[in-house]
Amino acid sequence: ECSLNDVLMVALSQAMNEYCEERDCPMLKKHGAKTRCKALIAVGFPSERLHNGFCMSPVDLSIGVKGPRDRIARTRRITSDLKSSLEPHCTMVLGNKIMPFLPSFLTRLVFHEIY
Repeated sequence: ECSLNDVLMVALSQAMNEYCEERDCPMLKKHGAKTRCKALIAVGFPSERLHNGFCMSPVDLSIGVKGPRDRIARTRRITSDLKSSLEPHCTMVLGNKIMPFLPSFLTRLVFHEIY
């Protein structure tokens, strides 16, 4: 069982994997299934109020994983872990409550490290 977002992430990671293989990507050859490629996904926080909160959270795509079943399983595990973690909540607080008060150069450094 997986969500529509999981299927879309798997399709994106498969397309990126094929693109890298066609171009003999040295990173893909060197690291294989451990190749890291981050993407941002929207994580929603449902609310009873008129609007829902959300933030963009980084996730690793399953680049280099062979086979659709393995790719889906890994993607499902990654998104399930994200949904049950505090990371999206911390990212939202950091972006909405803390970052506006920091100097712009520091904001860029922090976001570069997160994303």
